[in-house]
Amino acid sequence: MNRTYTSKRPLVGKSKLTTRDKGGIGKDLSDGYTINMAIGCLHGCPFCYVDEIIEKFHKARHGITEPWGEYLIVREGIRDLAASTNWEKYRGKEILMSSTHDPYLPCLQGGTREILRHALPHGVKFRIQTRQIGFLGEEDLFKAYPDQVQVQVSVCTWHEALRRIVEPRILPTQDRLRALRAIEGVRKGVIMAPLVPACEVRCAAPFDIIQVAKSIKFHVPDVDHVYGEVLHVRGDNLERMNHLLGVKMTRASLKKWDEDAEGVFYAVMGDLNIDATFWREHR
Repeated sequence: MNRTYTSKRPLVGKSKLTTRDKGGIGKDLSDGYTINMAIGCLHGCPFCYVDEIIEKFHKARHGITEPWGEYLIVREGIRDLAASTNWEKYRGKEILMSSTHDPYLPCLQGGTREILRHALPHGVKFRIQTRQIGFLGEEDLFKAYPDQVQVQVSVCTWHEALRRIVEPRILPTQDRLRALRAIEGVRKGVIMAPLVPACEVRCAAPFDIIQVAKSIKFHVPDVDHVYGEVLHVRGDNLERMNHLLGVKMTRASLKKWDEDAEGVFYAVMGDLNIDATFWREHR
């Protein structure tokens, strides 16, 4: 399902994906601001927990009955909002784009470019979070406004058979990293998420973390920062993952994996001399 909706809210909203001293949850992904242009996503990643957020705030209002990955409701008037927003208000501030969908879904890419085109001349900074490679089309803007953008690509595994299960509609990990390497005029980041524990299709989970880290170092030698995290259990994503992977992950087993993954993550990042942060979920 792909349709549109209207909203009176400003284009730039508040975000908790920032530091605790700015009122956030401890993830340094913005200065407390985000731009979301749609409800839903078409990636269909079974681990995603955004569906629970939409269940709470949007599903009844918009009559959403489709399963996760099968609906996207795009906000109307993005181009007009991009042109009319008072970007001076956010001069020097970093905005996350986006926190509940991918800003480079094909039907959203034009809106993303319009936002960047209007906001960057006012000194606004952006953290672009994506599993796509549509940012390759923005290089003219990036070069014109150096140091105002960080493009941050998410990847979750080096193992191609596992990737096809948990990221069914996304390019292979290596392709995303090569695209990140190719762009100029931006800071570059990677989020390794979710780091999946051992399962039948890929048993050696610690080795997988090491291989992803080595791939990042090889393909993106100028990476600014790497984040890592395991599965965030929200809504029914744990059940979806267990069904697809043929495992029986529980909150208790994920707590142990969280501890183990953190140790492997920091060890390999230290060996590779990569600035890195692991976000613990299951404390």
